[in-house]
Amino acid sequence: MRNLTFILITLLTAACNASDKKVTDRAEIEGHSLILETDKGICILHIKDKELFSSKALDIAPPCFFLRQGTQEPQSFSYPDNDILSVIMVVGSPAPQEKRERWGIREETICGENRQGILFKESGEVVAGKTLKGGLVCKDKGADEKDFWYLAH
Repeated sequence: MRNLTFILITLLTAACNASDKKVTDRAEIEGHSLILETDKGICILHIKDKELFSSKALDIAPPCFFLRQGTQEPQSFSYPDNDILSVIMVVGSPAPQEKRERWGIREETICGENRQGILFKESGEVVAGKTLKGGLVCKDKGADEKDFWYLAH
């Protein structure tokens, strides 16, 4: 009976933990399939290319989304001087209601206060870069190129 109870508790715990995971966004860039997922209060970036699959915890709070500028593709810039094919941004750390009201942001618009760069280098290596904290950036409104430059250098 003790073994059956242990097995039931283990299965219930696993089921509860599995329900914590939620895919928040997907994108394709530089031959990589990217998935953003929230798992136990952490943003996880999953990266898959032809040969490899990797996951990395990001340094910003969920939910997380790829930053876009009015298209389905993530907004990106390249910096050949720094061996970077593309840098994209992930926005997270949802903006508090009072800040949204102050800026006149509609309820359905997804905005966050923190951003993290994802770098695609010539070497094929994918690296989660620096973070930017503060301000207000909305998922579908894009960001200024200077933010991408900072994250890439």
